[in-house]
Amino acid sequence: MENQSTISPAEARSLLNHADRLSRQAHESTRWPYITFILALGVSTTLGTLAMGLTTGSAFGMAYFGMLTVGLALIIFLYRSMDGRRSQ
Repeated sequence: MENQSTISPAEARSLLNHADRLSRQAHESTRWPYITFILALGVSTTLGTLAMGLTTGSAFGMAYFGMLTVGLALIIFLYRSMDGRRSQ
């Protein structure tokens, strides 16, 4: 198989460095919303499950409703924080 490339090794190295910088920048700019979402989701479901385990009756329903509300708010937060980053 013949090599048809006209790019010099220096140009290829420059292109690879540029691609690496772009990759790192994209990775850094999208990391914090995911970390925040995962941590907050873990905390809210843990506390919600604990609250549901310790209560009965209407207090159980309030704990359940609260956990679902926080989960929905977190999903909206993740969507909103990532919305501007996806269009760039």
